[in-house]
Amino acid sequence: MLARLSSFVVAAVVGCLASVAPCQPALGPASEAAAPPARFEAAPDGAMLIVPPIEPMVQPIRIEASGLYRLAGNIVMAGDASALLIERANVTLDLNGYVIVGTRGAAPGISVVGVRSAITIRNGIVRNFGDGIVLVDALSARADGLIIETNVRHGIFSSRSVIAEDCILRGNGGWGMLLGPSSRASRCTATANTVGGISTGTDSIIERCIASGNAGPGIDALSTALVLDSVASGNGANGVLVRANAVVSHVVTRGNQSNNIEAHEGSVVAFSGAAEGSLQGIAMLRGVVFASSASNNQTYGIGLEHSCGELLAAFQNQVGVYSSIYASVDGMVATQNTIGLQTSGPASGVRAWLNTTGIDVDSSAVVTNSVSRLNNFSNYFPSGGKFGSILAESSGAFTTTNAAFNH
Repeated sequence: MLARLSSFVVAAVVGCLASVAPCQPALGPASEAAAPPARFEAAPDGAMLIVPPIEPMVQPIRIEASGLYRLAGNIVMAGDASALLIERANVTLDLNGYVIVGTRGAAPGISVVGVRSAITIRNGIVRNFGDGIVLVDALSARADGLIIETNVRHGIFSSRSVIAEDCILRGNGGWGMLLGPSSRASRCTATANTVGGISTGTDSIIERCIASGNAGPGIDALSTALVLDSVASGNGANGVLVRANAVVSHVVTRGNQSNNIEAHEGSVVAFSGAAEGSLQGIAMLRGVVFASSASNNQTYGIGLEHSCGELLAAFQNQVGVYSSIYASVDGMVATQNTIGLQTSGPASGVRAWLNTTGIDVDSSAVVTNSVSRLNNFSNYFPSGGKFGSILAESSGAFTTTNAAFNH
């Protein structure tokens, strides 16, 4: 009797187990159980330590309270998910020199969720995510001392104001840094990014930055921007492009595949240099170029459309300085260009030496108080223009050309 009862119980248990789906599936590489969750531990200085698991993660670490957070290890993601989500205001996230690595999926490496103010992210490396860091919902955000590299889209992306200092953006598939209005980028380097190096919205400042080897523009800023003490070289489009009412000062550009510096309505370019551009060294539309130089550019060294140029220097360009009918030049030196000065407007204080043609004018030009000498083809090539006090030298003979060309 007991034996028959035992057999009945065993059969019932086996049948029940066979009818229930397994509760513990086999763990694959992307399973949520692949790694234990990160730990939060209080540090002696009041910061909160984020201790990530050693194993790759598939879910983000969420910061759900204000405060200072310090990473205590590298983060490696096994799936297409963000590594860190900031869900509160007044958060400082110190990556503490560690590396956060994604799988080159769509998710950003670090993202601010919801509209949050006073966010700072600093001191670490973020690579191989959709975007490196997304600050679209962050107000008054800062990014300090970061290396953001090889992400699918942008390195740092925000449509709002961001202060970025001492950051390196390299090898990203979009912009190295794409920031909103009233932003500031200081001491940042953007190299080998696909869309471009550094881009900011209106009323922004870009200072002491380097943009080189990007496939698009090096530095691109909207209106009322300041670009100061920066370098743009070897980019696949403009080295520096600014829109209306901007100031470009103490900027050096070289070897960019469009204009080295291009500025628009009401802008000022001052104390800057432009060399070896595929188009113009400095292209100005309705603005002012002051105390600047251009050399070895393939079209105009300095092109002035409806603009003013003062104290200019041009060396070994196709045309040293081009000045349209509504532009003017006051003080310039041009040497070893194909044409030193080509002008349709007023020019004075021109010094053109050792060019193929020194000064080339058309019927609307007025050139005064200038010197053109030792040019290989002609010292001046008038097409009905007006000259006053031009000293020309050819074959060692000096000729003053006043009356002959005032008509």
